[in-house]
Amino acid sequence: MKIGVTKRTAPLVFASFSCFLGTGAVLSILPLHLLHVLHASGFVLGSVLGVYPFAALLGRLLGGWTADNFGRRKTVTVGLSGACISAFVLLLPLTTLELFVVRFSQGLCQGALSVAVVTWMMDISKEDERAYSLAVIGAGVWGGTTIGVLLGGLMNSIHLSGLIAALSALIGIPGLRFAEAPPSIIVEKSNRRLLPKTVWVPGITFALGAVAYSAIAGFVVLHMNSRGASGVTVLTIFSLTVLFGRFIVVPMATRFGLQRSVRPAFLLAVIGLIVITAAHSTFLGIVGVALVALAHSGLWPALGSLVATRASDEERGSAMGLMTGLYDVAVGLSSLFFGIMATRVGTQMVFIVATGFVLMAIIFDTLFSKRFSLPATQRFIPL
Repeated sequence: MKIGVTKRTAPLVFASFSCFLGTGAVLSILPLHLLHVLHASGFVLGSVLGVYPFAALLGRLLGGWTADNFGRRKTVTVGLSGACISAFVLLLPLTTLELFVVRFSQGLCQGALSVAVVTWMMDISKEDERAYSLAVIGAGVWGGTTIGVLLGGLMNSIHLSGLIAALSALIGIPGLRFAEAPPSIIVEKSNRRLLPKTVWVPGITFALGAVAYSAIAGFVVLHMNSRGASGVTVLTIFSLTVLFGRFIVVPMATRFGLQRSVRPAFLLAVIGLIVITAAHSTFLGIVGVALVALAHSGLWPALGSLVATRASDEERGSAMGLMTGLYDVAVGLSSLFFGIMATRVGTQMVFIVATGFVLMAIIFDTLFSKRFSLPATQRFIPL
């Protein structure tokens, strides 16, 4: 089996990598800068950090629409340019309000770029390679974010981190000329929909499963630390497993097909969440997050490739934007809900509720996925 990346698609992977390296570099130092330099209140801290995912949601929806109407290349170029300019602004001494605006701009640009890159990759990938392509793009995002976090921590300065983010986004632009050009699509604009109906079933399924990611990303450190374990170690293993799991899970699941792979992945996540809920040691925490990470690493290639294949060429950008937008909504709302829950009844309940949402995803997929299944000749799409 071929992984969906070649010398012509590698620039797209690098574009994602370079953009999200900047995301990680800024994120690793921003909370410390707000608290220790600007002496921000808890509300201001939450506002500056929390505006990014909502801006990214808007960016994904707009980026999908602009990719369909004005072209993938233009949208990616504008996204990288906007991310570069936003990061350069961080070289200036900014107030908390100005940082809020910068983070909104970064989220908007990076959200638009990510959708346009994914759509472009889907355009130039064969149907049986699309899940592999999504796995590689996802690895570029996670790889860039992980390295960015490390660099930002080493710099220990919002200004130096902004410089790294700006230069990283800038060097992603020239390589786009070497990427294989997406096909030209000539369609009446009136036929294009901002919210394609083919997305809703796989998108809602993906969103319900995303609650598990929200629980781990936001609360596994607190949960494990409260039980005398190393929460940071557990979270680190989760990130690394998602990164490398895309190259492990995707090839293994090709034998089962898209429709039959989604529910087993959710069951794996349920088992992992139960282990985390009961864990009182770092080892058991690692086992739990590794199971959830392996499941999570496969769901996006599986459901994303389904949406990309079902969507028409002229609506593929909008479809991918809505798909990832539903994920952002689920993560954002569940994070807020879990935050309230954790302070009132404890982190254990967070993972119990997350398990319930994943079970809901299994039920929803069982009831509705057949209506949106691919033809028999196209079902051999890997998880």
